[in-house]
Amino acid sequence: MKSSLGLLALNHALLWVLVNTAWLSVGTEELTGSQLSNTLNLLPAISLIMIFISAYKKLQRTLWVGSGISSAMVAVIALTSDFAKSPAVVEILENLTGIQNATPADAGLILTPGPMVWISSGVSVLALGMSIFLTLRPPQARVQQRETQTEDNRSLWDEQE
Repeated sequence: MKSSLGLLALNHALLWVLVNTAWLSVGTEELTGSQLSNTLNLLPAISLIMIFISAYKKLQRTLWVGSGISSAMVAVIALTSDFAKSPAVVEILENLTGIQNATPADAGLILTPGPMVWISSGVSVLALGMSIFLTLRPPQARVQQRETQTEDNRSLWDEQE
């Protein structure tokens, strides 16, 4: 259980790293996923916090599902967003063209997302799958701990006197 939870945390950490890599090139500048949408930087952090809280065994399965949904939102945002309308892209295009609210057509550019968008989406879907797997897996049987001797050790008390 702990190893699969560690793998899930590692997957979310990898997703966080991928969100902070170059996703889009505009002219000579490269923009990361977190520059294109600030939410993309928050979602992996929220997922990791949920995983760490679930280690305390309170609402564990609910937190696993929540972390999977949070990471899946990265894929949804990455695949459905129009990055050409992102404030960071518009600012770069305004600097290139001198036109307020410039579009890529004004600058003569065609913006296509790089491979990191697809890789990040794949990692986030993998995290969702791992979270669902952990949630649906039957709970492990608890190991009965041996009862410890609760009586005072008289010889220890006698030695201290």
